[in-house]
Amino acid sequence: MSTVTRGITQQRGISRRDFVGGLGAVATTLGLARAAAAQAPRPIHLVGWTFGVPFVQEVLAEFEKRTGRRVNYGNLPWAQYHDGMVAKFVGKAPLDVVYVSDADLAAWAEAGWLAPIEEFPEVRAYREELLPSALEAMTYKGKLYGLPYYTDYMAFVYNEEMLRRAGFEAPPATWDELVRQALVIKQKGIVDAPLLLHLEATTWMIEVLYALVYSRGGRLFDDRLEPVFDRADSAALETLHWLIEARERHRILSPGALETGEIAGLKAFSGGQAAFYLTGRYRLKDLNTPATSQVAGKVKLALMPRGRAGKHQTVGWTRFYGMTAAAAADPERKAGAWQLIQYLGGRNAAGVYEVPKKFFQFAWLGFAARPLFRDPEVKALLGQYADAALQERQHGLALPKDGLKVPWFTEWDQFNRVAWQKAILRQTDPLTALRSSADKWRSLRRV
Repeated sequence: MSTVTRGITQQRGISRRDFVGGLGAVATTLGLARAAAAQAPRPIHLVGWTFGVPFVQEVLAEFEKRTGRRVNYGNLPWAQYHDGMVAKFVGKAPLDVVYVSDADLAAWAEAGWLAPIEEFPEVRAYREELLPSALEAMTYKGKLYGLPYYTDYMAFVYNEEMLRRAGFEAPPATWDELVRQALVIKQKGIVDAPLLLHLEATTWMIEVLYALVYSRGGRLFDDRLEPVFDRADSAALETLHWLIEARERHRILSPGALETGEIAGLKAFSGGQAAFYLTGRYRLKDLNTPATSQVAGKVKLALMPRGRAGKHQTVGWTRFYGMTAAAAADPERKAGAWQLIQYLGGRNAAGVYEVPKKFFQFAWLGFAARPLFRDPEVKALLGQYADAALQERQHGLALPKDGLKVPWFTEWDQFNRVAWQKAILRQTDPLTALRSSADKWRSLRRV
């Protein structure tokens, strides 16, 4: 025993035997702690886009409490999510479960970043209970890649009070009728730019464009994935000319539409700055809640206006929880990832789609689990902010984005946004813009 140690034991009345025994106890405790740490399951790494972060954290805290597994949760803004996630995948960041947009599935699966979930026995039951449109959106080359976060569609909403002040008892059924109503609203000084669209060149823009084209009975690609939007008689060209006229000739389109993102558009319509708006259906809750909207109680849902060949179609989408290939390659990580995916997008131990229901109650996010349509609480809430039957009818007219199941879709989309913006700004001829976009698609297909 050293002089220093001997002094300490003498001052405190500790015998040499007790001191050595104490050291042994400390060593044993440290050894047990190391063993426990080695046996504890590794944390599950989850990354999603920024939405309802405090609520998501509460949901994950409950998962940790029930399972004893820790979740490292991170999020990125939606506008930067695609590029940010590509950087994470390429940089081999620790990722087990990620939010996936239907627009990214093909590219991320082809890159080897995502793994299908076909091997899990519960998948068969999920195939029987989830909406076919959601299953299709999460499937690539015949394999299912996840469980739904939410599914929804672009909705047409209007300010009922503004229409009544202008002398209209019903919303427009066609795009031509919308122009006529908007001009009256403008002439009466109710609002200067009655139509609000978020056409900023970000990921939300494609949803607006597809909705406008589909509502005219058109498509962007045929069944062979060949572009049809670059034809002189296409619904896309008709849509583009209509947007230019709405902006320049009629001046009914919000002047800042090309710089307006989804959140900015939501705030503008909530502030009473427009009479007509295209937005995700789930936003009707925000628009009709007094705490978040100055026009609460005045915003109504209508069928998407149609073109001459249209039948009120719109575009729908699905976002889902996917498992990374890196997690699937490790048995422990794979088990944890599947446990979290089922908790977030599937049934709980009691057989209830608990978290999808919570997301619906929290933010009115659309769900893909058909059993929830029979839930009394869900049915009551579904009609709280918009007509339930009308929601169901419009959902039945929602189509997935054609051309989606190719790895180059996102890259083409980024080019296409700019092409449409240039045409709307008269920097290029509309048909030339569409043909340049089609050429881009074909060049990517040959790579």
